[in-house]
Amino acid sequence: MRAKLCKDTGVGGYRAARLVGVVPGVCTESLAHPAPNKALEPTPYSLRFAAASGRGSPLAFGVSKIETQPEGHVSCKHYSAFVRCSMKLQSLHLADYLKCTPIIDWETPAIIEQTQAITRSLTHDTEKARALFEWVRDAIPHAWDIRTDVVTCAASEVLQQRTGLCYAKSHLLAAMLRSTGIPAGFCYQVFRRHPPYHGLALHGLNGLYLPSLARWVRVDARGNTGTIDAQFSLTEEKLAFPLDPHQGEFLDETIYTDPAPEVLAVLQSFTSLHALWPYLPAPFAEDVGAISAKSEAGSVFCAAPGQQS
Repeated sequence: MRAKLCKDTGVGGYRAARLVGVVPGVCTESLAHPAPNKALEPTPYSLRFAAASGRGSPLAFGVSKIETQPEGHVSCKHYSAFVRCSMKLQSLHLADYLKCTPIIDWETPAIIEQTQAITRSLTHDTEKARALFEWVRDAIPHAWDIRTDVVTCAASEVLQQRTGLCYAKSHLLAAMLRSTGIPAGFCYQVFRRHPPYHGLALHGLNGLYLPSLARWVRVDARGNTGTIDAQFSLTEEKLAFPLDPHQGEFLDETIYTDPAPEVLAVLQSFTSLHALWPYLPAPFAEDVGAISAKSEAGSVFCAAPGQQS
């Protein structure tokens, strides 16, 4: 699936992009580029963007013309929604959050079958997303909670072994969401480890896009315990762990299209969870202090790849 620029110009001076194709089960958006202010002439498969006014201003965006086509394809018709987004997107191409990769291998028959079994009776994307989230959260136990020595990484491996760390579980949830046509990416929280371990480490979770609401939602399928109560919520985020900024903890606001290389390097370097545990993935190579300062300063708008907040 690729997109090309068309001559239509959206509100706020953002040029819309015409889609060359459609993805089964989802309306796909494309990148917006600055352009002189002109009135938007609605055309099939076009998106409308409203420019953010500056740092700290969420980007409002929407689609026009959504329509279900034969064989489950979706095009845009008679639909418009403008939303606020406090998160940043690594890519504004929804197709990048739907791709099948060696790690997010959602075309594996077992993943497709399990996803269909969970969502067969559901029709709304919010219902499907909630059901898949709750299944991965509850049916796939966190590896450390059950004290297994198994290390999993690829989504199909997590499903087969029925366990994984938070990162691996986020891989499986993303694969199942993508399998049903819901764009999904990866988010990371930086937390301070408890003794006898020291320093900061990454915690993995997901960001998912609900086409019916034109909205991104962040969820944490790590797995609940007596002290952890992560939920699927459209009104407030209910993640697994609270943040303590005084300990240098923060939530990276970016929704990534692929798992972090630092995470994959650790998961693929160990075959024993007990050997891995002291070496949980560390924060990204970027300056942690600078990222934390940005996080504490407030949310930023959904930025295009490479755009500075």
